[in-house]
Amino acid sequence: MSLQIILKNSSVSGKEPTASQLANGELALNYHADGPFISCKDTAGVVRRIAGVWISTTAPSSPQPGEFWLDTNTNPAKLKVYKDTTDNWIDTIPVPVASTTTAGIVELATNAETQTGTDTLRAVTPASLQSKVSDSTSTTSSTTIASSTAVKSAKDVADAALPAAGGTISGNLTVSGDILMTGTGAIDVAAGTVAERPGTPSAGMIRFNTDATTFEGYDGSAWGAIGGGGVTDGDKGDITVSGSGATWTIDNDTIGLDELSATGTPSASTYLRGDNTWATAGATPAGVSGSIQINDGAGALGAVTDFIWDSANTELDVPGDINLDDGGTYSTTIQSITATADRFISFPDATGVVALVQGINGAVLFNNAGVSGGGNLGYSTTTGTFGYIAGRDTETQTNNKSTGVTLNAPSGAITMNGAALAADTTVSFTLTNSSIAATDLLVLNHVSGGTAGSYLLNAQAAAGSASINVRNITGGSLSEAIVIGFAVIKA
Repeated sequence: MSLQIILKNSSVSGKEPTASQLANGELALNYHADGPFISCKDTAGVVRRIAGVWISTTAPSSPQPGEFWLDTNTNPAKLKVYKDTTDNWIDTIPVPVASTTTAGIVELATNAETQTGTDTLRAVTPASLQSKVSDSTSTTSSTTIASSTAVKSAKDVADAALPAAGGTISGNLTVSGDILMTGTGAIDVAAGTVAERPGTPSAGMIRFNTDATTFEGYDGSAWGAIGGGGVTDGDKGDITVSGSGATWTIDNDTIGLDELSATGTPSASTYLRGDNTWATAGATPAGVSGSIQINDGAGALGAVTDFIWDSANTELDVPGDINLDDGGTYSTTIQSITATADRFISFPDATGVVALVQGINGAVLFNNAGVSGGGNLGYSTTTGTFGYIAGRDTETQTNNKSTGVTLNAPSGAITMNGAALAADTTVSFTLTNSSIAATDLLVLNHVSGGTAGSYLLNAQAAAGSASINVRNITGGSLSEAIVIGFAVIKA
């Protein structure tokens, strides 16, 4: 009959007996698949694992010095041994990570990591290095480098396109940056006739026009001369012209008369008229001294004496009317009449006629069928003032201070009735005046009579009249016939 010995055991992963559960020399078995092991109690009374390796991604719990753990977190897995609570688990065969100064374990770089070229920990293999090399010369890349084949091909292309010792380039050459030339020679630009200009020019093109023997440039819409060539439209500043006869000198360039584009035949006896025509100089025009000559319609100055400049009196004499017509619906006529006295230029009348009219000194006048109109306004050259110079009238108030007054004039004076006006009291009366409109303003002043500074005056205008208010602003009754001056202002 066979004898079977069964030790204390457990199927729970990592479980081991306590010290009180084991006698000295007694063994216990943990047979879980994570890592079977045998435990015993040492002389210090501590349960120790004496066989078996713990295999897991996590370390065993409550390890004792000398226990082994196969850490499967890494590839390949690492065998570790528990030293103590200070150093914990340490590699049984420690292998450092390789660097430029330390030998050790290293990971290989992928092709993408090799082409990116920024990783400092992985090693490059011949295969990944080959992925970095390219034979292409037609593209640029930030992930590949040119092979010797590509370098030689690019050099051959460059030698063919840009000969080091000079040569000819066929086709267009595009330069994205500036062109800097340090030589002392010249640039031989394209030259050709007008018919040989580029079919689709672009702004900035320059060439030499062999038809006009001048340099020209394209501004985006048309070709035009540049540099020392011909003259283009526009303001060229001051031009110095000298010479006579068949040739003239313009800014040091000599030109013949036949080079000036004008109608007619140029010669030493012709002149270039204002209408761009070569004309023959005629005889001295007739006319009195000081007359202003006018083109007679045949290209010559006619003996027209409508305008006479009087240099002695510094004035322009005109015998007839002057019509000012802007080509529109209306025209203005400065009308001349037979003078019987000093005349003034009037404001235009309703039809736009400005006339020389008679009036008094200083009056502001308008044309009224050849005589002055609206002569109430004027300017005094003596006092330097502007205002009414005619039409002023006066009137005296009857009965009492509220009795109405009629005075049809743009300005005047009203003498109020001398009835009593109590302290701090206002009295109103109506001024009937055909010169007043509802929108007009009345200027009022206490001009004389009574106590100065004792009255407050104001007015409200209506059509053909105004209400005038007079207030006694003193502390006592006043019985004074004050004089109020007024002027109507159109507003």
